[in-house]
Amino acid sequence: IVDGPKFPWRGFMPDCGRNYIELRHVKAMIDAMSANKMNLFHWHLTEYYGWRLESKRHPELQRQDTFYLRHVGKYYTQEEFREIVDYAWDRGVTVMPEFDVPGHALAFRRAFGFKTMRDDGVRERLCDLIDELCSLVPAERMPFIHLGTDEARLPEEKVPPLWLEPMVRRVQDTGRSVVGWLPGELRGLEDSGSIIGMRWGRRKIEALSLPCFDASGMYLD
Repeated sequence: IVDGPKFPWRGFMPDCGRNYIELRHVKAMIDAMSANKMNLFHWHLTEYYGWRLESKRHPELQRQDTFYLRHVGKYYTQEEFREIVDYAWDRGVTVMPEFDVPGHALAFRRAFGFKTMRDDGVRERLCDLIDELCSLVPAERMPFIHLGTDEARLPEEKVPPLWLEPMVRRVQDTGRSVVGWLPGELRGLEDSGSIIGMRWGRRKIEALSLPCFDASGMYLD
């Protein structure tokens, strides 16, 4: 018998940005994924409610008043993050972390006092955080960085075209691929190389010249 998966990447996304999940439960999810031959753990780490990955460069992200309503003060340390990446890797699962911007970024703005995602210094801080994230794990074990890009609906979240370009370049410079939600803020960056769209929802989406993860209608990708 010659057998193989229909799709090379078979993913699952827990939204730990909205609702913090204890480490032992994160590991249990990865165990279940591995048992079912799923191999992409899409770890949504930032939301309105909290920036749930420790930053040693910008510890203000872990201040109590940065969090909003849900699971205040709960986040994963950098050591725990590495532990999960290694735990998953040993079970045939690749971790894809997500920093969701420019929408869903209230906790980020609260940490630094930014009024909008267009403020001076926003992109510089985000590039710094991307550098820190990429320094935690080699690209071979963490080949994808998800930058969100969807649902920038509020006035303070609206950004001009190509706003994402410096963050995209920062990820690509480490030898990794950028992933972003469709529809989102990736338009105009399709030709910059190493970008993957992630289709979500059931609305018709204009075709972009991008490879794509299909998460249509649910968070099983």
